[in-house]
Amino acid sequence: MGPDQHPKYNKCDPYYEIRQIRNRYCIFRPRTGHNRMNHHMYTKFKIGSTDQCPCAAGAMTAEHLLQNVHCTKVPEKTLLDQPTSLQNKLFGCLDDLRRTATFARETQATI
Repeated sequence: MGPDQHPKYNKCDPYYEIRQIRNRYCIFRPRTGHNRMNHHMYTKFKIGSTDQCPCAAGAMTAEHLLQNVHCTKVPEKTLLDQPTSLQNKLFGCLDDLRRTATFARETQATI
């Protein structure tokens, strides 16, 4: 089944304009909540010793990683021009999605 046959397929979603598969992962996994972040792996599969982020400021979730940039070693302004909501980072325009994917790759986050 192709994506256009899925009942919730939205042909206007800029996600489908992203060509590189690794960039798609950076958007798809946080969108769905099925990812390799500590919170999901620990609460869903009991893998690891904790759901906490290595920064120790909270559970490692998509929201924590993308909204609390203090837990990464890359300054937010180097990759994200201005503060952006999580909704825009994951469901925004193509530029928003590209910035999010770049940010995730540059921080070497486990997504």
